Amino acid sequence: MIDPVEPKEQYLIIRNFRLSVPKHIKRSLYLTNEYNTTLTSFLKNDHVPFANNGIMDPSIAADESLNRQKFLEKYIKIKHGHWGGSWLLRSSPTINGIIFDENFTYAKILYRSGYSGGEALMKKTDGKWEFVSKINMWIE
Repeated sequence: MIDPVEPKEQYLIIRNFRLSVPKHIKRSLYLTNEYNTTLTSFLKNDHVPFANNGIMDPSIAADESLNRQKFLEKYIKIKHGHWGGSWLLRSSPTINGIIFDENFTYAKILYRSGYSGGEALMKKTDGKWEFVSKINMWIE
């Protein structure tokens, strides 16, 4: 199948795009540098190391860091970095880019979800965006 959303010579780049989420659904909180620093400092870095019991064993929070993670997860989703020493503070999926065809009928969405990512394709039909397909293309 020919990809209906091939990048063209010209690009429109929109930085710091913020999706408007209706307030009755959920309240949006964007991860600023200040929030990132504060949360990371609060969570600390207590963890069981990567591959503690074998190569497929991810690092997990431990001790006080685990207690603080559990406390914060009542309000926001947080994952401990599976390599150790880091935190995933953004909710998945995150969108890294959107490429539209020249008629704005198709949109290719470049996404990351946890430790993997890929592309999703959407099509606009009768004024509404509909999901067509997605493919995971990488994992770390």
